[in-house]
Amino acid sequence: HDIGKIVMSEFVGENFDQIQKIVSDRKATFEEAEQEVLGVDHSEIGAIIADHWHFPSRIIDCIRWHHNPDIAPEIDPAIDIVHIADSVCMMEGFGLGRDDMQYRLNENSINRLNISETTIELAVGQTIMMMEQMENMFKDIPTAEAVRS
Repeated sequence: HDIGKIVMSEFVGENFDQIQKIVSDRKATFEEAEQEVLGVDHSEIGAIIADHWHFPSRIIDCIRWHHNPDIAPEIDPAIDIVHIADSVCMMEGFGLGRDDMQYRLNENSINRLNISETTIELAVGQTIMMMEQMENMFKDIPTAEAVRS
């Protein structure tokens, strides 16, 4: 869903500090700051790339609307799921968030999917536990550099 961030990171260089300042000073989301500085955000760039690569339209829609599911032309549970998963992961520190935790969980997405706060908290707890388990599985594997020396 964030393929646009990968592509934009190659071209935003000189504008990144300005975007980050808007995020920090105004408590704007990274997407709002991208729009202000660049005239486009990573969601739109990602959707354009996915379309160019002939991804299915449903995936393109999830990429394009994952920050704003309410403005998608059609309500789709897949978009709501990607939105909630992305927001919760970023709030918990997973991913490459650079907007000082300015994530906004869309209440309409929660209501459309009939998800309770308790369910979200349980999912977050389980995700954290699973991430810790995966980290422990890989902590004793030597790095390529260690193997060479």
